[in-house]
Amino acid sequence: MSDRPVTRLNPAVAVGLALVFAIPCAAFAILCLRHFYILGGFWGDSGSIAAVLWHNDLTLRAPLVHGGGSFLSTHTSLTLLPITWVSWAVPLTRVQFFAAFTGVIHALLAVAVYWVLVSCYRMRGRFAVAAAAVVALMFGFNGLAIAIARNPHYELLFSVTAIFFLIGLILDRPVTMMVCFIACLGTREDSGFHLFGFLAVLAAIERWHGVPLAAQRRVLILAAIALLSGLVSVLAQRLAFADGGHSLGGVYIGDPPFAGITTALLLERLAFWYLYRPYLVLPAVGAAIWAVRSRSLYPIAGYLAFVPWAVLHLFAKSELAGTLSNYYPFPFIVAAFWPLLGAVLSRRRLGTAAPGPRTAAAFALLTLSSFIGIDRQHNPGRLDLPESFLEAPSRDLQHHTDQALALIAGSGALGQVAVDAGTASLLPDQYSPSQTITLWPGPVPDTVIYFVRGFEAERAIAMARDAGLDRHFAVPATAIRVATNRPLDGLAGLVRDADWR
Repeated sequence: MSDRPVTRLNPAVAVGLALVFAIPCAAFAILCLRHFYILGGFWGDSGSIAAVLWHNDLTLRAPLVHGGGSFLSTHTSLTLLPITWVSWAVPLTRVQFFAAFTGVIHALLAVAVYWVLVSCYRMRGRFAVAAAAVVALMFGFNGLAIAIARNPHYELLFSVTAIFFLIGLILDRPVTMMVCFIACLGTREDSGFHLFGFLAVLAAIERWHGVPLAAQRRVLILAAIALLSGLVSVLAQRLAFADGGHSLGGVYIGDPPFAGITTALLLERLAFWYLYRPYLVLPAVGAAIWAVRSRSLYPIAGYLAFVPWAVLHLFAKSELAGTLSNYYPFPFIVAAFWPLLGAVLSRRRLGTAAPGPRTAAAFALLTLSSFIGIDRQHNPGRLDLPESFLEAPSRDLQHHTDQALALIAGSGALGQVAVDAGTASLLPDQYSPSQTITLWPGPVPDTVIYFVRGFEAERAIAMARDAGLDRHFAVPATAIRVATNRPLDGLAGLVRDADWR
């Protein structure tokens, strides 16, 4: 059998591709909309990212709730520029555009798996295409992808561009390879280091299996460019934004460096990963077993490459980072995908059997293992599955929520206002960090605005009670609640909330 990938697109393959893209795209877009309009965005992160991606300028201006200034001071994410240009051309609101972006990024994970299965695994008959679509959809909804989606962000853009770069590299698609390589390097300031680590490990494994360095010229050049890109990105960020909120210091190293990191804490975090992050641990163990059985290091290249990332999180200052919660383990999506593509490379280098249904089944088994522990994922936004994939807030609810919040915020009759993260996520340029319940500085508020099922609802209600806010309102058919000491009857459709707790 020829080792050359198949490129023709027959009708069955085309239908499968459409489903593989459309199903996760719709599901994760719905989840994102539900996050904003039903449960309320928590921490305000998602609202800030949505604002950065929508109708922005060359500085990638961050919203007021994120501190204003340029988002580049947090992450040198130049790849977000062409995405925000697209936002000017589509008739979507800021949150709808971000939901569409989220859906597309998650869908591309499934498309990548489908491409490799159909092209390199010769799964092109009617039943084979159906099987390829099922495996691809499993990967699109894998446990780590769901964990990342619970806090809608943009880091998965690195994983997707890295995966398509590797597909272009291994399948000799130079345009795909270079476009995705450049896009990947521009997602975050640390992207170059991640790609360098992967390519360096891949080159070492190739050398271990007898491939001379002279035959790896392209990989070595790309690795050098990636490392240089990472160094330049970090240095440029430090020089341009000396007082910026750089993630490396604030989230990982701390000041003084690694203060409070003890042996007991490290052991506690390792045990936590084992018990509460099996969707990360089990696929890695499965890839190691695959490597032993195949007598090849190719299946574990991704996991070996991202060991430094895991170690950095083990020592991280932030508890969220240290527990590998929500989007923090995003590079491991690449590691989880790699065994499927690594089998193609193993076939070329080691003369193993051509990848086919058995290899695809092994990959499916690794993906299945990632569904273990989904119920133990970090879920502060209280996203409920599968409802969050299926029950989208109506366009009327979205419009009414946006309109009501804008009218309430702009009324000028609220006095001192405190808002929860859900409200700040929908009005990120209306409120400063000190006006959020999370960072409220202390004065007694005159008005508290919150989502009734939101992450900070209980705290908002307690704040209102302590402040003696005896007027309680709801916006009918929305999740918005207002507690105040001001006469707001009738404002923006507000009605007295008889169910206030």
